[in-house]
Amino acid sequence: MLFLAPTKPLVEQHKKTFSKFLESREMIVLTGEKKPDQRIREWKDYRIFFATPQTIRNDLKKNRISLEKVSLIIYDEAHRGVGEYAYVEIAKYYKKQRKKRRVLALTASPGHDSEKIQGICKSLDLNRIESRMEEDDSVKEYVKEKEIIKVNLDLPPDLRTISDIFRNVLKRFNNILIQKKFLKDRVRKRDLIALQKRLIVSKKKELFYFVSIASSSIKIWHCVELLEMYGPESCLNYVDKLKEDKTKAAKRILDDLQFQEGVVILKNTKQDHPKIQVLKDIVEKERKGRVIVFTQYRTTAESLERVLGKKSRLFVGQAKMTQKEQMERIKDFETKKFRVLIATSIGEEGLHIPDVETAVFFEPVPSALRMIQRRGRVGRTKFGKVYVLVTKKTIDETYYWTASRKEKKMGESIKTVKKGLEKKRRQKSIGDF
Repeated sequence: MLFLAPTKPLVEQHKKTFSKFLESREMIVLTGEKKPDQRIREWKDYRIFFATPQTIRNDLKKNRISLEKVSLIIYDEAHRGVGEYAYVEIAKYYKKQRKKRRVLALTASPGHDSEKIQGICKSLDLNRIESRMEEDDSVKEYVKEKEIIKVNLDLPPDLRTISDIFRNVLKRFNNILIQKKFLKDRVRKRDLIALQKRLIVSKKKELFYFVSIASSSIKIWHCVELLEMYGPESCLNYVDKLKEDKTKAAKRILDDLQFQEGVVILKNTKQDHPKIQVLKDIVEKERKGRVIVFTQYRTTAESLERVLGKKSRLFVGQAKMTQKEQMERIKDFETKKFRVLIATSIGEEGLHIPDVETAVFFEPVPSALRMIQRRGRVGRTKFGKVYVLVTKKTIDETYYWTASRKEKKMGESIKTVKKGLEKKRRQKSIGDF
């Protein structure tokens, strides 16, 4: 049996859980930290493997192992099973190497789009879906109640003024693209990113100028995001990065007189984002329990660690923390060596952090998958609270409602794909008969 999970800390946690119920001498962890010769020996000597998919894929490519005798593969965080992710290749090897296969794919959030869910089913060789919601009778006894608290905040006057200035600059750049009919009137960030890719792929020299305009729009959009969601410090840090950026897109922004006006106000403002104080208040209010704070960017996480002081620690990706350090950090959090864990997206997926009473989403994200993953960190063994900080009339609100709509659509998409798979199974059984 092969149990696959995206990261070593998650793989280790799964083995630890299974060890409570099964003979541990039959189980072993396989990751890239072990040398190939050792993995080959262990593949022969053990029955149940907990592994990262990249390791298994590499060993299959090098013919070090075969899936011929594997009776079951479990794909954890199965929503990753699309495109060029290692799960997809492993599924192809499994189909090729073993006739009778059994596959179990697990995810809290397969995506909101039925096409994406169908893609996962096809890639991982799945022919049936079982879906359970927290409110279902079969699930209720295993999860605890969660209170979701949306905290609405007002953007301070100075920051609102700067935001309006930056948005006007963005509108001017977008209008150039709208007039050329590259975009429709209501422009979203993803529209700009898609347009930029489309124009680059065309390789037409006469379109290079518009690629640069789209790039300027994306950069300005990011300025607005950072200001409205995080405050002056994050926005100024990005402006400094623009000064180091030698592209025409960056120069166009920095040379813009209206943008320069906004930067002057930004540098002189004494107003901070109200989320900072609200976060401090929540951490103080919930001081009896452990708190996990989610935020999108590592720089914001580092800033929040400075604000919260000794009671908090960072939990970030492998660019800054090794997997060993990540595992130690979680262990220290579990044993209450500190009580506030400040996590980027690495903390959203899969990792079991028991007895966390409170989560704070420093910002909403426009992804149903990520919002569900974040919520899943609390209320596992006891009542949990989730605070979502939303700045009114900003990108925060847009992202909050986008994620809500996608989550609702996800339930409908799952039902659609489930019916389609059931119909296929019925047709196949009639054909076999």
